[in-house]
Amino acid sequence: MRSTAPDDPSGFSAFYRESRPSCVRATVVTVCDIDRAEEYVDEAFALAYERWRRLRRHPNPQGWIVRTAVNLSRKQWHRRNREDELTPPASLVPPPPEPMDEKILDALLALPERQREVIAHRIVLQASTKEAAEALDITPSTVTVHLHRAMRALREHPDVRGLLGEGEVG
Repeated sequence: MRSTAPDDPSGFSAFYRESRPSCVRATVVTVCDIDRAEEYVDEAFALAYERWRRLRRHPNPQGWIVRTAVNLSRKQWHRRNREDELTPPASLVPPPPEPMDEKILDALLALPERQREVIAHRIVLQASTKEAAEALDITPSTVTVHLHRAMRALREHPDVRGLLGEGEVG
């Protein structure tokens, strides 16, 4: 019987240690709940571990983790809605695992989901436009448009104005 474990566990361990914090932050921006973001990221890492032989050659494994975590959150959201369970409001979102200005987080939560996803990949994960497009299954020009709109909205947000420079990504 063939094992699904990676043949280079130390490579996966290093990937996990180095990538988990930014993957959780990027997922928080999209799913708006720190506890669930951590849960979905951990589940995505478990799936990545099973697929590590193939995934380690992926052009953007962090993007794969975040995309998988977001997909898991959507799947769970649909399941909860079918079961008529209440979803906690976004206003109950606790702070992210690493320091993030609360005013910026509130402004991010006001953005449409696709713009938050683009911000998560392009800024939090520092993925290229091409990598973000591949991870989100959209075109690079769509990534650019959403990033531009998101950054404009953030710069115009009354609580964030002045915290972001004009020369930042966007």
